[in-house]
Amino acid sequence: MLAEKLGVPYYNKDLTLLTAQESGLSSEYVRDIEDGKLQKIETLYIGLDPTDQARIAQEKVLKSIAEKGSCVIVGRASDKVLAEYKPLRVFIHAPLEYRVERIMLKYGDSKEKAEEFALKSDKRRAKYYELITGSKWGESSNYDLTVDGSIGVENAVDVILEFINKR
Repeated sequence: MLAEKLGVPYYNKDLTLLTAQESGLSSEYVRDIEDGKLQKIETLYIGLDPTDQARIAQEKVLKSIAEKGSCVIVGRASDKVLAEYKPLRVFIHAPLEYRVERIMLKYGDSKEKAEEFALKSDKRRAKYYELITGSKWGESSNYDLTVDGSIGVENAVDVILEFINKR
């Protein structure tokens, strides 16, 4: 919604496919890295670890996108990877109860399953962010703006737009 209102491209999970194309690795392998399912592996031969290969490819993809102009990129530690471009770094958070309710509505999950999914997602995101950046995911000092998403999507977008306009 933010990208649409700004009239700029939006990138999220499609970065996985672009990274796979850039690295020569399968999109499933890249997705597993992003989901924290793979640990960095040590190679027996002199060469680049596939996890590092995917990380480097994703950095190239992100920088290539940033060089084309303004856009909205969700996740992928893009705030740190693109630091030289001085991006607006926004972190959207919400209370666990709110996120659980949204998951239950969207997927029809039980409360227990929705909570488990939310907590696992947080853990994966934190692990990936720390792997790529060496920083703690969600720490407010890493961002220009943090928004409580429980105010609703449209209101959150309005807050971000207002921040952009005043910046």
